[in-house]
Amino acid sequence: MISHKLFRPLTLFMLLIFILLLLLLSQAWGKTNHVRQREIKTVGQISSLNPERPALDLDLQGDPALNFLGNSFAEIKELLGEPQEHGYSNWHGPHNYMIYNFEKGPIRFCSPFDVRDKVAVSIFIGAEQEILGAKVGMTFAEIQDILGDPDFGPELGMGDLFYMDYFFGATNNQMPEVFISFSADAINSPTHDAFIKWEAFEYDKVEMM
Repeated sequence: MISHKLFRPLTLFMLLIFILLLLLLSQAWGKTNHVRQREIKTVGQISSLNPERPALDLDLQGDPALNFLGNSFAEIKELLGEPQEHGYSNWHGPHNYMIYNFEKGPIRFCSPFDVRDKVAVSIFIGAEQEILGAKVGMTFAEIQDILGDPDFGPELGMGDLFYMDYFFGATNNQMPEVFISFSADAINSPTHDAFIKWEAFEYDKVEMM
């Protein structure tokens, strides 16, 4: 049985431990809340960086990959830091590029080579990156279950690959404002990547080299 002499110090000790635990929990919650606010703020920053970016349907604006379209390389670096790789390439046409390697796979931002202030006009996402809830690595059928019937394909195209495309935004001269194209080795194979392009990008609105 605990004596009266020990009871009071023990009670104070237990009270101090309880207060310490409360402080630690409060600190942990504060950090989690700070991270959550930072993530929400980041998405807001991306969508507001460039007023000339495509005016897509609001349901699409919340997608992280689509929110980068139309933003300059400098603005993207402000949010993501320095890329793991950058330079000039003739792959799929002459362009400047930046590559970020994330846990879920790479993201490659591409800008037409003749634009002085490099603008993300097209984006490649690979591995297990997601776009509008569809994940790279899914089959065409699995993607259709999420995004519905495609506007094109799946059909055999360049490089003996099969392609399936989705169109978004206004259509001009039979070309959509933005399109997303998934590619795979065969109709039933997992997809390799997704290609997102701002097809309605207007060169005359940006300063050329």
